[in-house]
Amino acid sequence: MSHKTFSQVTKDTLTIKKNELILDLIPIIKLLSNIDNSNDLKGSLQYKRRLKNKLFIRIDITLFQKREPQKYSNIRSSYSDSLNYVVDYERREYKPELSLTTGIEYRWGKKRIKQFTGLDIGYVHSSKTYSTYQEYIPNYINYNPNNNNPDAPLSNNNSINNAITSSHATTYNGVILNPFYGLQYHFSNRFFFSMQFGARLQLLKGKNTVIKNSPTNQYPIGSYYDFSIGNGGILNNFSLGFRF
Repeated sequence: MSHKTFSQVTKDTLTIKKNELILDLIPIIKLLSNIDNSNDLKGSLQYKRRLKNKLFIRIDITLFQKREPQKYSNIRSSYSDSLNYVVDYERREYKPELSLTTGIEYRWGKKRIKQFTGLDIGYVHSSKTYSTYQEYIPNYINYNPNNNNPDAPLSNNNSINNAITSSHATTYNGVILNPFYGLQYHFSNRFFFSMQFGARLQLLKGKNTVIKNSPTNQYPIGSYYDFSIGNGGILNNFSLGFRF
């Protein structure tokens, strides 16, 4: 008499798909909740392509826009008397930062919860302009350019409005190395949430270009290097993904 034995094997309930498109939700969450007054705006779109059963290639494009909480800062007076007032203030203008990375991802797990790990490498570019201003304000003892429009002409013809005393631009180009670990929760066969953690290593080469120098503010010309770890935080993204 023979007996048949059966073993229960846990199978993945998700249909295999070749492609994934992932959108970072953190900028949307910040915008809706008004966290940090949404001074930092970031858009990140990621594409993944299955090479083998558990191996994926990744391409990530991120556009990051940094904005100052105030248009002008470090407001101070350099000279004043009963009739005249001279105000100095500073302004930083950031252009969008672009980063492009690609990497390999290994994934494991059954059913709806997946884990993944891997490494991304890529390129980053950004630039900013830093300027100092001096403004001659007659009869304007408590002048603040954040509460007034400094670009509007003043009524006094002898006044100097928005006179740039010094200015320089800095351009950054560099490389990114990002080891990561993450989790996915598939709430349907097509859609899933993804959370990724990592320590982004970034080596930038900065170059200063002087637009205007003054005797009190002499900006150096030339290149320098800057290295940082964890730029952008340990939580790289919290995303909504689509499989196809």
